[in-house]
Amino acid sequence: ITVFFPISIMIVFLLNKHKPFITKIITRLAGSALVLGLFFVYLNNSNLFGEFSANNIVETAEIIHSDFQNNETYKGKKYDLGITDFSPVSLISVIPAAIVTTLFRPFIWEAGNVLMILNGLESLLLLYFCAKMILTVQKGIPIKVLFTQEYFIFSIIYVLILAYFVGFTSGLFGILARLKAPVLPFFVFILLYKLTKDKTSDNQVSDREKNI
Repeated sequence: ITVFFPISIMIVFLLNKHKPFITKIITRLAGSALVLGLFFVYLNNSNLFGEFSANNIVETAEIIHSDFQNNETYKGKKYDLGITDFSPVSLISVIPAAIVTTLFRPFIWEAGNVLMILNGLESLLLLYFCAKMILTVQKGIPIKVLFTQEYFIFSIIYVLILAYFVGFTSGLFGILARLKAPVLPFFVFILLYKLTKDKTSDNQVSDREKNI
């Protein structure tokens, strides 16, 4: 799920990259609708996908989450997203908390040992660059311009989906630090891509001013 959805969207954007504007908009909307339609089919046809059906994935996630929360054999500091049941409403309501947990936790004050302190410093650094990217939106490259870049689109969708699954199921900061490893390269790419684009834009402006 994590790979199929963003890579399908990226392919749609790549195939019509050099088409006229109207054709590009129509085909991208149609392609995205097709991908969403296939995802809807997946969600509503549990018998077709067997153990990989949406129902079974949610059930497995619930078992993993409950195991990490309640099994005393797992040592280490735990976190709680406040999930009381695994209804669709609850799963949707914890999306922001799960994503923030994966990307920015443990916070430095949540560290319980030296390794967690290092993870906390890493999270603090990522939070700093994320805040810097948001604060430079007005004077740098607008976010909407970045969404014309296929690899940026792939990365942002991939990060959001996988960050949700990881934050939702981990339960322990020690587990979280390991499971979020595939998220971090793409998240760092998003942050640095925006900031380096801003820097390139500033340099070009400075060069033009010097020429004038």
